[in-house]
Amino acid sequence: MNFLNLEYFLVAAEELNFTRAAKRLYISQQSLSSHIAKLEEYFQAPLFDRTPPLTLTKEGSCLVRRAKEMLQIREETAKEINDIRDFKSGELSIGCTRLWGRVILPYILPVYNRRFPNVRLHLLEGNADEVEASLQHGQVDLSIGYVPSNCSNLTVNVICQEKMVLLVPFQLLDRTYPEHAREVKLALKETSDITLLKDCPFLVMDPASSMGVATNHIFRSIGLTPQIALQSRNLETLLALCFQGMGVMFCPEVLVAEELFHKDEALVDSLGIYPLFYQEAQRQLSINHLKNKYLPHAAAEFIQLTKDSMDTNPFRLSFFP
Repeated sequence: MNFLNLEYFLVAAEELNFTRAAKRLYISQQSLSSHIAKLEEYFQAPLFDRTPPLTLTKEGSCLVRRAKEMLQIREETAKEINDIRDFKSGELSIGCTRLWGRVILPYILPVYNRRFPNVRLHLLEGNADEVEASLQHGQVDLSIGYVPSNCSNLTVNVICQEKMVLLVPFQLLDRTYPEHAREVKLALKETSDITLLKDCPFLVMDPASSMGVATNHIFRSIGLTPQIALQSRNLETLLALCFQGMGVMFCPEVLVAEELFHKDEALVDSLGIYPLFYQEAQRQLSINHLKNKYLPHAAAEFIQLTKDSMDTNPFRLSFFP
């Protein structure tokens, strides 16, 4: 038995069709059958029931699970040996939500690349669920995002406390409360009371997203049923619409600071930005890795660099004095 036999077997087990599997592997069907036969001879058991349609036997299903484990051990062993030889080379795969990829990685990756120019970086971007799944399935070495819902098999490195703020376009207040807009602005500045905006439309994240869940918790805690102008899974789209006065929204403070840094003063002056004092508006950002998977030196160095950067770079600065 060798690793190549196992790799070919797993492709055949996924396709459950030798012709498709052989095409996917760029080998002949006869060659694929030979690799499968060697495994069946080694284990003295049939791995496939070849009566159409092709299916796995119980022995085959067992080998699928174990083959994945063996190939993962091989990959981790190769990484560990490479680290021992020269930890400054190798590969590092990172899963990151699009928000944090935009806000954090520009401060970290250039510095990391200068320190370890021979480490090849791979970036997987997606929503929070996609990033968490990629880590759980071993597709990435590290994930960056909010502390995952399932941490039992993870090492979680908290790197900062992230806050949400309330964004209120003043033009929207002027339209909604033409006679009392000034009073509402003053009251918001003093209290950040969201119920003052009960007549305003809201721009909200999809309720299945982590921010959508936090937002709904806040609404329920204050007994407010908001008027929803638009619901989206794209936070930056909602922020652009908020800037145009379409609705009120909650937004991570770091994204607001990043966006307004590149905008003109007129836009900054046209927007009310208020702190939120709800528990749901305070969330921890972390870098995570699997406990049972070897952590390369390249990944450990990335974690340390990120922790150091979060203490010194502009996105850590509070938006409020």
